[in-house]
Amino acid sequence: MKPPRAAWRRRLAAARRIAHALARDAPQPPWPAELWERAARRERQIERAESRGWRNAAARLRRRTAADLDELILALVACRDAWRQPPRPPADTRGREIGRDLAALEDEFGDVALTSQDELVVVTEPVVLEGVDLGRFELRLRLSSLAGSHLPLRVVALDPAPARTSSDVTHPHVNGETLCAGEGAVPLRAAWEDARLLDFFLIARQILATYNADSAYVALDEWDGGVCPVCDAVVDSEELTSCPGCCDESCVACLLSCDGCEERLCTDCMTACGDCGGDFCADCSSACAACHDTYCEECLDDQSTCVKCRATTVDPAPVDADAQATADRPAPRRAPTPPAAVHPVCVGQAAVSP
Repeated sequence: MKPPRAAWRRRLAAARRIAHALARDAPQPPWPAELWERAARRERQIERAESRGWRNAAARLRRRTAADLDELILALVACRDAWRQPPRPPADTRGREIGRDLAALEDEFGDVALTSQDELVVVTEPVVLEGVDLGRFELRLRLSSLAGSHLPLRVVALDPAPARTSSDVTHPHVNGETLCAGEGAVPLRAAWEDARLLDFFLIARQILATYNADSAYVALDEWDGGVCPVCDAVVDSEELTSCPGCCDESCVACLLSCDGCEERLCTDCMTACGDCGGDFCADCSSACAACHDTYCEECLDDQSTCVKCRATTVDPAPVDADAQATADRPAPRRAPTPPAAVHPVCVGQAAVSP
């Protein structure tokens, strides 16, 4: 059955516009600077996670970085190939093929729109992956950029249900409005370069309906919650909070309460008292003036000295003033002792015991 004459005319006009857009000179291929910067940010995040001992977080970041690098390599290869290709011939002879693709797109997606910015737009059915309803998506193909090296596709969430850890991730493979095609990048790029519009949108829809945990911006098992960088637990976003001391994010369970002022801080912003062993913030603890170890205010004396340093310091014994005065007074002179009496003994006489 042939479509109504009005619909046929609209489709024919759209096919002509598309053919005209395809016949334009392609812009010079842009460099994938955004992908390069994203990979560089991931590298800094990995270094930070490893320096803090967050092994699971570092492993997860490494997997995402590998996916980013795959996308970057593909973009660089496409950029190189675009520079090697000779100028494309005019595409004004493709009107009939484009018309057939438009008719097939209407059968597959329903309404097909062609905007004033030469974007061909279709809408998918609601995408549900592993029980997570992500809603419908608009696939917007920029026709005037078909001959460039950067994939001219925008993926716009119509019923946004983004990951709690990132509002820009509306699909595990969509960051902002950019699609990470993964293994589907090669057939998607081939359909795009050949202006096979039906194949292009069918492949893009299939990519949205497929989940690959290794290349996901946010894994589906973390979609409705956040990951604590301290304990790697997946918790509700309400349970993630920033430490008042350093602004690092962690779950509420990983914050410690100061034994002095009861403020909750992360472990890096807390110090254990060297005497009582309690956890104290910087405002409720000080360094010993002698050994410079950290103690709470209760375990330091008025001279900011800890108990260990007080025990090793020998204070002089208190001096009794009266005893000192007595010791300083000169000793009295004593009378000379009289010599013992001497009894003369005559020669020839001997003492006889009675």
